[in-house]
Amino acid sequence: MTASVDNPRSRTDTSHTLGTVLDDVIRPQAATVDRNGAFPRQGIDALGAAGLLGLASSTEVGGAGQGMREVAQVIERLAAECGSTAMVVLMHYAATAVIEAHGPREVREAIAAGDHLTTLAFSEYGSRSHFWSPTGTAAAADDGTVRLDARKSWVTSAGEANSYVWSSLPLSPGAGPMTLWLVRPTASASASPATSTGSACAATAPDR
Repeated sequence: MTASVDNPRSRTDTSHTLGTVLDDVIRPQAATVDRNGAFPRQGIDALGAAGLLGLASSTEVGGAGQGMREVAQVIERLAAECGSTAMVVLMHYAATAVIEAHGPREVREAIAAGDHLTTLAFSEYGSRSHFWSPTGTAAAADDGTVRLDARKSWVTSAGEANSYVWSSLPLSPGAGPMTLWLVRPTASASASPATSTGSACAATAPDR
């Protein structure tokens, strides 16, 4: 997340743009999303088209270059209308902060353009909600790829995101508490949904 604003775009502009998306798309769809437990795809696409998914992306890659205050204000207004949309966007902004610091330029540009939804894949069975202490593993293969194995308990936007900031134990023992990977869905990637009971946000699904 950018710590300071590097774009002259005003808070008034952001507020007005968000208000239009809320009025035209998110608020009318909120009851249906909640009732059906549906992913808020129309709202997310509208936010992307309006430039709001790139709010925390640097102007260097075409983003709005806004800081945490502006991001928090957007999440607050989204949450007042649709909790699922707010959760999706919150996790998108959180993952964007990691990608802005360490990710490839093409992904940063896609996020800034509103064409790429990202999220965090941290929560795991067995870690007792200690995000900093993953149990999933990473293993190097002979072909230069890395195999990631984990039973992720909750992944916001699972099956909908274009990328996942994924936590695992490091490749080498003693190399630190965890490693973060940028995982993009491909034909070679596989995930099996886990069952769950109790209440669940429409934006979030268990995955493993």
